[in-house]
Amino acid sequence: MKAIILTAGEGTRMRPLTITKPKTMLQIGGKPILQYNIESLRDAGVDEITLVVGYHEDVIKNHFKDGTDIGVKISYVTQEDRLGTAHAIGSARKHVHGQFITLNGDIIVDPALITDLIDGYREENARSMLVLTEVEDPSSFGVVELNGNRIVRIVEKPKKKRLQATSSMQEYTSSMIKSSMQSIKHQSP
Repeated sequence: MKAIILTAGEGTRMRPLTITKPKTMLQIGGKPILQYNIESLRDAGVDEITLVVGYHEDVIKNHFKDGTDIGVKISYVTQEDRLGTAHAIGSARKHVHGQFITLNGDIIVDPALITDLIDGYREENARSMLVLTEVEDPSSFGVVELNGNRIVRIVEKPKKKRLQATSSMQEYTSSMIKSSMQSIKHQSP
């Protein structure tokens, strides 16, 4: 299985720390946040990773290069216009075929969670899976509305309603990217 890590954002709420680097390159325990996620994917058996970059992308590319130093193969896609999660994933569509996992680069994820998600995806024979978490104030997150265990709507940064926020991982198939991108094109002005 391959992976996409979303790491194009500016991290404006983290200023002044993000004036010269993306939020995912802020260091915790001596290494960038993004490196923890790359290592977690590697430790879960995922070794081909596409990083969707944008803001100060050179900082990320100069640090990780092709990924050899940490035991993975890294490719890069630049998201010129930051139009949300589906757009970011869609920008990487040429790099993934079949099943893949997506992480938000700014949330550190344990490799056991990645392994459990991949195993659950395969056991359930699901088209897609999301890891969700409930929050008091979802206004800073992408959130979902559920009908049972089915997602019926995704809302980007809603105003006040209490919903479950999308967490850091999603699994998709490449055919789902195409339908998501068609939806984005249809909704764009």
